[in-house]
Amino acid sequence: MKRLFIFLIAVCLSANAFAQIKQQSDLENENNPVQNLNSMQNHLGYMMLTWDIPQNTNYDEKLLSWSNDILYTSCAAGIYEEQEALHYFTSDDISDYVGWRIKQIAFIPLGTENTHSIVIWEAFDEEKTLVYEQEIGNENLVFGEWNYIDLNDNFYFENDKNYYIGFSSDGHSNGHFIFPADNGEPNYGKNWIHIGESGWHCFDQAVSGNLCIKTILEDTDGKVGNINNIKDNKLTGYKVYANNEIVKEIKEPYITCYFDAEFDPENDIQYCVTAVYGDVESEPLCVKYVSIEEMTDNHSMLNVHPNPTNGKVIIENVDVISVEIYNMQGQNVGRFNTNEIDMGVLPSGMYILVVKDIEGNINIAKVALKLWI
Repeated sequence: MKRLFIFLIAVCLSANAFAQIKQQSDLENENNPVQNLNSMQNHLGYMMLTWDIPQNTNYDEKLLSWSNDILYTSCAAGIYEEQEALHYFTSDDISDYVGWRIKQIAFIPLGTENTHSIVIWEAFDEEKTLVYEQEIGNENLVFGEWNYIDLNDNFYFENDKNYYIGFSSDGHSNGHFIFPADNGEPNYGKNWIHIGESGWHCFDQAVSGNLCIKTILEDTDGKVGNINNIKDNKLTGYKVYANNEIVKEIKEPYITCYFDAEFDPENDIQYCVTAVYGDVESEPLCVKYVSIEEMTDNHSMLNVHPNPTNGKVIIENVDVISVEIYNMQGQNVGRFNTNEIDMGVLPSGMYILVVKDIEGNINIAKVALKLWI
């Protein structure tokens, strides 16, 4: 079966384009929508949607994490049974949250036959002490996705203490590739792995990116941060739609991602996300997937030469605002803002140029890069 490659466009839909959802939710314009909806396919084949919370909504006070939402890769640490992945927070990092309770620890489990726990270590100088451990049955986990685990017992941040917070995955399943990592800029010195008798190792030395871990805080009055927008309309979660059908209701405002394990790259899909304020939804923000085969057929006016090329490419017939370069795995591998680009740093292969012109039109072209020309 022929495999179609897909291209992503993020758009705010008009009222007519998303009438069904608006009729269902009786939308009101004063409720701010989500921002920066993005998507990518991870190494497990899932389609991942990520977005930012609505504008004028205070979110940072309730989430501690050195990672983004994207599961980009996984790493192995060897053959040890006992392995932990942790984020490190100094007393300065948590100075604004002394006295706050840890409500949840979130992570992405990958070791399907391992045993899992959430863990908290206190650190003073070189001494580290395990102060909290809570085992999680695998029947309560969804592997390959973010899992938000409630702490069964109260744990509060104390003044002048440093903490390692994360999860353990003990066993040998999944070929030892049990450490989930994102594609973000590494936060050096903040990602750690604790491996049996081997001890403590800074994750930065092994791979770029950050370990996929989150810590959700709750203040001493039982309220999770300040998640009200400036109109005091309470942000209560999100709804995710695929081709106008609701596929996920998210009840927690700090969960800003969705994994579609049923994604089929041969079918065009339009995902939309709305912010939910009680019984009311915001305007949707959407991403639409269209096959590259279809888009190149519909955008033949673009003149790109030489093609094949050994690096330099000239784009004619349009006034370029931006050029995005994608490989055939759908990964963005370059960006330019001129009519002449240089692809010489990329490996030989077929690439897709997504060209935006001054009128806002999107133009598509395939380019063969052959460095031996």
